[in-house]
Amino acid sequence: MGKNFPGELRGKSEPFGFFVSAFVNAIDSKDAEIKALELLSANLGLVTEDAGLPPNATVSFKVVHELAHQIQAPKLTEFQFFEMDE
Repeated sequence: MGKNFPGELRGKSEPFGFFVSAFVNAIDSKDAEIKALELLSANLGLVTEDAGLPPNATVSFKVVHELAHQIQAPKLTEFQFFEMDE
């Protein structure tokens, strides 16, 4: 989940949040989080070092599941965006 990212929703410039699921091949949950963050950063056009994001912009991982099989290629599901409450 992402929170407090700058952008535009419904024609208004305001902070937004998002939910998305990432599928990656990894050796453990920490490796999965790193790979998911890299995939997310590339997809959103973010740079992890000094991306010009506000200090309260965050990404958190709620659940990491091990799948029974390897995936063909890393992928993200469709983003679900929401407005941040002040």
